[in-house]
Amino acid sequence: MRTIQKQISLEPMTSRLPSVWPAYKDNDFYLFDKESLTDREWQYTSNWGMIPVNIVVSPKPYSSHTYSEYTVTDGCHCYGNSPYDELCEFVLSFENLSKWYHFFNEYYNLLKQYSHCNRVYTSAEDYYNYESGTKYANQMIYGTDKQTYLDLDNEFAEKGGIVEVLVFDKDTSEYLPKTPEEAHDEKKTPTDRMAMVDVYDVGFFKWICDNVVPSFIIPMKYKDYWKRDRLFYPDVIKWIAWFKERIIKGYEDAFKKGKNGELDSWDCKSSAITDCCDCEEYFSRGGERIYSAMSEWFNNIQYKIVENSSKISDSTDCFLPTVILPTELQVSIDDGRIQYIF
Repeated sequence: MRTIQKQISLEPMTSRLPSVWPAYKDNDFYLFDKESLTDREWQYTSNWGMIPVNIVVSPKPYSSHTYSEYTVTDGCHCYGNSPYDELCEFVLSFENLSKWYHFFNEYYNLLKQYSHCNRVYTSAEDYYNYESGTKYANQMIYGTDKQTYLDLDNEFAEKGGIVEVLVFDKDTSEYLPKTPEEAHDEKKTPTDRMAMVDVYDVGFFKWICDNVVPSFIIPMKYKDYWKRDRLFYPDVIKWIAWFKERIIKGYEDAFKKGKNGELDSWDCKSSAITDCCDCEEYFSRGGERIYSAMSEWFNNIQYKIVENSSKISDSTDCFLPTVILPTELQVSIDDGRIQYIF
C-alpha cells in the first residue's frame, strides 16, 4: 500500500470571531477571563486567529428547549467511542459553530435590516408574507419563492433559535417583551405593527452570544451615535478604558442632571475641560452611564467565562479541536493480485 502525504490547512479550525472560548495558539492554551488577561498584560483579548476547542453543550438544541437549559457538559463521560457518539449530548466544532453564528446573524438581519419602511418581522415567513405583496417584492433578499423562507424558519428552529419581540407600548411609553404570537394578536394593522421595534433571541443563539461570542448591547437611546447595536468583548475592554480615562480627567463636571438624575444636558465649553470635541463625544456615547453599564456587563460575563473555562480545563482532552475533512478514495488494480488504495 502506498502512502500519500498531504498538507491540510488549519484555516477551517481557526477562529475568525471575537470569541472568548478557550483556544490554542502555538501549543499554548489560552483563557480569556479577567485574571488570565491581567496575567498576560491584556494581550489576546479574544481567540481571533487561534484554534478553539470544541463546544460541548447540553441539551441538544431543539426548539423545545429554553435558554436556561443550555450548559457546557463537563467531563469525558459525555463521550462514547466517538466525539459524535449518541451518548454525547451535543458537540459542535468551532468551525460549525461559526457557521451557525453567521446563519443566526443573517436570519435576524432578514427580520430587522432587509425590510422596507423600518418594519420588524417575527419570522422569515412573516417577512415573505408582507414584502412579497409590495412594490419591493423584486428586491427581496432571498427571492420570491415562499418555500425558501419556510426552510429558513425550519432551520432556525432546528438550531434552537427562539424569537422574542420588543414592543413599544404607546399608552405607557414602555418597551415590553412579547412572544411573536402575543405581538401579532395585539398589533393587527400595519400602522400598529410599527410598535414592534426590535426582535432578539432567547434560545441557542442567545446562549452563543452570552458564552462563546459575548457582546454588550448598546442602549437604544445611544445607538444612533454609536451607529451599531453591540460591542464585542475585546471592544468593551477598550471602551471601558476610554471612558475611565475621561472620568479621571473630570469630564463628568460638565454634566447637568435632569429629572430622576438622568442625563439631561452637558456644557463642555464653559467647563475647565480643554478638549471640547472629545468632551462632546464622551457624553454623546453615554458618559458615566454607559461606562457603568459596560463595567457591570464585563464583571457579570466573567462568571460565565470562568465557569465554562474551568469545565474545559479540567478535561481538555474531551474538547480537543476538531476538523472534518472529506476524503475521496479511489481504487486501481495494476494486476489481479495487487490492490492500491489512494
